[in-house]
Order: sequence, then structure tokens, then C-alpha cells
Amino acid sequence: MTKGALVLIAFLAMMAHCAQAFSPVLQQRRHQAATPASALLSSSGEDNTPVHHTAIKTRDIEMAIKFYSLLDFEVETKFLAGNVRAAWLQQKASGASGVRIELIEIPSSMLNEPDGRRRRAIDLVQRPELLGLNHYAIDVTNSMNRKNMKQLEQWVEHLNKKSKDTFGKTLRVAVEPFEQMIGQNLYQLAFIYDADGAIIELIYLQRKFTQKMISGWYV
Repeated sequence: MTKGALVLIAFLAMMAHCAQAFSPVLQQRRHQAATPASALLSSSGEDNTPVHHTAIKTRDIEMAIKFYSLLDFEVETKFLAGNVRAAWLQQKASGASGVRIELIEIPSSMLNEPDGRRRRAIDLVQRPELLGLNHYAIDVTNSMNRKNMKQLEQWVEHLNKKSKDTFGKTLRVAVEPFEQMIGQNLYQLAFIYDADGAIIELIYLQRKFTQKMISGWYV
């Protein structure tokens, strides 16, 4: 059995043990006054399944919370996933149905960082052959318009200054800003690393065209 499989089994066992320990507390809370889930259904009556959150593993959840505050995320709630610290973060202006991420702190006992080695996420910019979830994107168009910025490079520089002024940390840029046509829109795109090396795309809508564009993979 591989080392990765053993770590996964240990983590799942830890989650199951903690769930059993919390069972009496959960049973008690079920009998307390609460809003029925049926009352939270959309008033439109539509049977929709919106994305609830994207989960990101971190070696230091406090540092990760600080990093994502640069992108206007604030803590919605902190909780234990098993005996692992976790938190839901939501963007301040997005509202109850807005963008939410989940941070999950990996215990130092599972990180295996010998001789002071600092473990990071796999650099997916350098490993394009890997499959699965690659990144998520933050739309900075409104933020740039409010600041009267026309180039994404300006916003990246603004974010880097904010990071250095607030935390003394320099922003790590994975891919410098570039332009790309998608559909009828011209975008400026850039990619940065979060505190643990996960990739975040920054997207700015530069211009909309009225001419109808053909959707497809044409060279």
C-alpha cells in the first residue's frame, strides 16, 4: 500500500472517530428549534443545484485567511472537520448565494516536512499534464472599474502593494497578464499563487463586441 493511501486511510479514520465523539451533541441539537430545510427553498420554485463552495487545503489556516482577505473574502464560520481546523470564507459583496471557499488545514503530523521543508501545492502551471480541478477565477472587472484601471497589470500591482503593506508578503505571480478572446468578449487574464501555491485566475472584461462569434475550437 502506498504512503498516500495510508495517509488517506488515517485521515478518514480520524474523521469517523471524531464524528462518533460528536454524535451526542448532534442528537441534542436536532431537537432544538431550527428552520426546516424546506423553508429555505428558492422562491422561484426552480429545481437548481448551485455550486456551494470550493475546498482548498492549507498548511496554515490563519495565514490562508489573511491571504484571502486581500481578495475581499471574510470568515463566514469556523468549524472542525473531524479534528482538523476548517473555515468557510465568503466574499463581502457576494451575499448569501455568492462565492464561497472552504479552507482545510492539514495537521503538521500529516505534512511530512523534514529539515524545515515547507510543503506547497503542486505547481499546476509547471505541470499542465495533470488532470482534475485546476484553478478558480476571481472576476476583478467591477473592482478595476471603480478604481478607473484599464490594465490588469495595474490591479495586480495594487494587490501586491496591499499584500506588502498589510502582511509584509510579496504576491507571487504565476502567469503575467495577457489578452484573450472568449466568445464575443475580450478579456485580460492573469494567474497568481495563494499562500500555499494553489492557482487563482484573475479575469477582467476589457471589451464586448456586438459581432456574433462562432463557438468552437477553430484554429
